Amino acid sequence: MLARLRAIRAEGGYEWWVRRTRWLKEAEASMQDVLDQLEVLRRQNEQLRAEVAGLREYVTAEAAPPTQRD
Repeated sequence: MLARLRAIRAEGGYEWWVRRTRWLKEAEASMQDVLDQLEVLRRQNEQLRAEVAGLREYVTAEAAPPTQRD
């Protein structure tokens, strides 16, 4: 990324600034996409943890001796 900015800057002038600004906007949008994906994964992780907790309770209850199940 820095190499790309240095190459653009080497060209100099206003064009460098325009390209740098465009690149920064693209990078910001890309980072926002990653943050959005992380949020989706975080929610999925919470759902899976809840499902696993429920399955653990079920398995523990089924593994208990019959007198304790009733």
